[in-house]
Amino acid sequence: MLPWQSRLRAQITLVAPDGTRFVASWGGDDIEIGKQVPQFNPPLFDGTITQDLGAKGWAFPLTLTFEGDNHDTMALGFARALAQRGPWGIMHPVYGQFTLQPIGPFSLKVQPTESGNATQVSGPWVEVPVTAATRSLSEQAALTSAQVDAANAAAAAQFTDALDVSDAEGQAAAQAAGLGALGKFVSSGLASLISKSADLQAQFTAAWNSATAGLQAAVWDGVNIYQQVQQIMSLPAVVEADLATKLANFGAFVDDIKDALGLNTGSDVAATNAAAMDELFLSGAITGCIQSVLSSPPATRDQALQAINDISAMFTEITAALDAVQTATAGNRASGQYFSNGMSYADLALVVSMGLQYLLRLIFDLKVARRFTLDRPRHPGEIVITEYAPEDSSTYDDLYDLFIASNGLIGDDIVLLPAGREVVVYQ
Repeated sequence: MLPWQSRLRAQITLVAPDGTRFVASWGGDDIEIGKQVPQFNPPLFDGTITQDLGAKGWAFPLTLTFEGDNHDTMALGFARALAQRGPWGIMHPVYGQFTLQPIGPFSLKVQPTESGNATQVSGPWVEVPVTAATRSLSEQAALTSAQVDAANAAAAAQFTDALDVSDAEGQAAAQAAGLGALGKFVSSGLASLISKSADLQAQFTAAWNSATAGLQAAVWDGVNIYQQVQQIMSLPAVVEADLATKLANFGAFVDDIKDALGLNTGSDVAATNAAAMDELFLSGAITGCIQSVLSSPPATRDQALQAINDISAMFTEITAALDAVQTATAGNRASGQYFSNGMSYADLALVVSMGLQYLLRLIFDLKVARRFTLDRPRHPGEIVITEYAPEDSSTYDDLYDLFIASNGLIGDDIVLLPAGREVVVYQ
């Protein structure tokens, strides 16, 4: 069992019924756990008769502190959001995900002279069964995004805990693994995705330069290294590109990193340092895939199902590869053993589960593929008009692009499709 410090989140995340996300500091509150037990004391009867009617929802009196330059407006926005009907999604700093109903009354403490740098909102909440909660897709996405942050934080903590650069060989091994992973990031196609956006390219260049300088420095700053690595790994996820392309490139990157796992044959410290560095990049790939799902959701059921298969397989393969490193180092002294999937595993497994759940929720609203064979030569534009019946020119353009991409049309096929060609439309 991992120590409680490794499971503690820095802040509490609250997601309103409309999907709006709020993040606040939380110092701790008592949770009330109750039962529904009526008590009967009949006259002339010694003792008390009880009837156990089950458990109540846990009662959470949350005291939230909003901080920063805009703490007053953030707290006011949160207070107004409490008027929304329905339960909220909560990522509790200690116990993780809950579905809570705000019941009030709430106190908005406005004390500019005594606490001008923070605003506090406090009030009672009660847990409601998940089956009774009407969680929207936007709320599910916001909670998944919050878990991405939690998984990245856990991976960073595990990296700094596992890394040992006290000797030259150990530092050299971590450096080689880090620079090698950055090279694989380029060869996998992830860097090419980023180049499509000038703003993202500028962020990538800055993070890349900082990461390579940090890896080659005489004195290491582990915090700076993991921050830059996680920044680099997150950028492809927010590029404007289809989900399948992003997952394919992340998959190529993961395959390359897996092939390098456990190849360091130096000292025990060198081997564990190299594995720690590789696992940091692999964790970033997993959270990058989930971020990709949120930023570039699939357009069809086929795409959603393929994404579920790809992400599930990727996480399983990463886990198996890291377990193999742990097995390979099991004969070393305790300081030279690599404990794979440590404090970050639970958070990574949860973010994968939440991402797949989001995809499953999407499937019911997505289009279904219909395939048919052309009985005569037909122009792609005519097929789009006949099969999709677009409402206007803007809709036509989007559907035409979908038809071209989903059928992989190039060259002469864009002008005229021959008879006997199988095509797919989504309806």
